[in-house]
Amino acid sequence: MMRDLTVEGVRLDLAADALDSLMDGGTVERSLILGWDARELIGVQRAKPHDNPFVAGLVFSLRQGDRVEAVSDNGCAIVPACSNVRHLWRRAPLAADDSICLPWELR
Repeated sequence: MMRDLTVEGVRLDLAADALDSLMDGGTVERSLILGWDARELIGVQRAKPHDNPFVAGLVFSLRQGDRVEAVSDNGCAIVPACSNVRHLWRRAPLAADDSICLPWELR
């Protein structure tokens, strides 16, 4: 679904690969069970740059080859490609002003 979309400034091909990896690893299922919102997983900010990791969803915070471990209700641990060092990705409260949206909702 995401691979066919074109949104200026958003690499949907890489995001689709990351989403596939998260789905295959069970991260999406665990996250949703823990109460994560879809925008926390694959959301983007309406203002550019859309992939700002401080406001983007988890998918847009990942780089090619990264893997996600230890999903919790507060966030998860990301292990970057070619590294053993974990970095913590924390969920932030979603803004009430609808500034975070799903990629296909960008206008």
